[in-house]
Amino acid sequence: MKSILLLLIASIVLPACQGVEPNLPELPNQPGKLLRSIQWEANLQTNFNYHSDSSVKERIDQIGANAQKTIFSWNNRKLTEHAWENSIYKNVYTYNAAGLLTSIRNRYKEIPGNNGYEFQFQYQGSGLVKEMTYSQINEAGTRLVSRAIYTYSPQNELQLIRSYNADGVLQVELHIEAYSAPCFVNPWVFISPGLHPLFQLYAYPVLASLKKLPAKIKQLQFNPDGSVLSTVTYFNRATIIDFHITKLEMETQSATSPTMNAKTSGSFRY
Repeated sequence: MKSILLLLIASIVLPACQGVEPNLPELPNQPGKLLRSIQWEANLQTNFNYHSDSSVKERIDQIGANAQKTIFSWNNRKLTEHAWENSIYKNVYTYNAAGLLTSIRNRYKEIPGNNGYEFQFQYQGSGLVKEMTYSQINEAGTRLVSRAIYTYSPQNELQLIRSYNADGVLQVELHIEAYSAPCFVNPWVFISPGLHPLFQLYAYPVLASLKKLPAKIKQLQFNPDGSVLSTVTYFNRATIIDFHITKLEMETQSATSPTMNAKTSGSFRY
């Protein structure tokens, strides 16, 4: 349990939801209610506050007297900045003329300089992410770290993400082996201003396109010779009522790294 709770305490919250059934009702265009809070185990509570247009204003993760606040800035209903209040870094969001998010740049809030990292996105004609690059930036310039390629089913459900290093060598595969029933995916439950361990999946334009939540994710990490270095499976089970998640249980299992095995849950209030 320790590893997931540590991620939660750091304001990094992982996945959700349950198995797929035939003839499920279609997800409405808009959620009927706003998520107000999540009560997690270990006395961690997450609260959300909103602007009058229902865009999220802040997220507050609190254990006892200790609180971590995440601030959101918007312009014309598009997110422009996302940051922990007490961090020296912020994430800056950039869009193209069609309104698609093209980059997320992690950089200093106030200090001049080029330190940080950047995600850049390319899209299919359907508007789904087809490629994401991750680059580190410092005074010497920009260095490509990895390139992720996204594969979808004929029904446009994300099935596989393959991530390659700068030399084109396969490093990570994320197999989405099951999905939940249709539900509203609030990206800000799962996205942290920091670099998420599953950042290829928990990226804003990827999560924002989902109409179901991944229920089982198998992560394979590879050695340079192509052999498997590690296997981790994330199980995400949610109770869904009227397309809204009301309870979420998250479990991590790893045969190669048993210390990662963990389980926790949270109750959602709207």
